[in-house]
Amino acid sequence: MDLKGYIIDKSKELNIDIIGFTDCKPLDYLEDYLVARKMENRETEFEVEDIRKRIDPKLTFPNCNTIIVIAISYNNDYDDVPDYKIKGRLSKSTWGWDYHLVLKNKIERLVEEI
Repeated sequence: MDLKGYIIDKSKELNIDIIGFTDCKPLDYLEDYLVARKMENRETEFEVEDIRKRIDPKLTFPNCNTIIVIAISYNNDYDDVPDYKIKGRLSKSTWGWDYHLVLKNKIERLVEEI
C-alpha cells in the first residue's frame, strides 16, 4: 500500500470525517484579499500578522512537500440534554468537547501512525 492510502486508512480508524492532500505552493491569489481585509480592520486575533506567512507554507515549513488537511463534523446529536429553566440555541460547534482539543488529539494520533 502507498503512504497516501495508509494515511487515509488510519484517518478512518481515528474517526476523521474528511482528509485531503495538497501541495505546498503559495496561495498568492489570496494576498490582495487579505491585504484589503487588513486595511478594513477585519482581521481576527487568531490570524498571523505576517500575510506572507499565511499564504506561503514554506515560510513556516521550508521542507514541506505535502499538506494533509483533516476535518471532523460538528453534526452531533445529544439525546441526554438536561431540562434547564433557561432556554436558548447554541451552535453545534459548542456541543460536546472543545473541537480544538478533539482535532489536536486526532492530528497527534495520525502523526504517530505516520
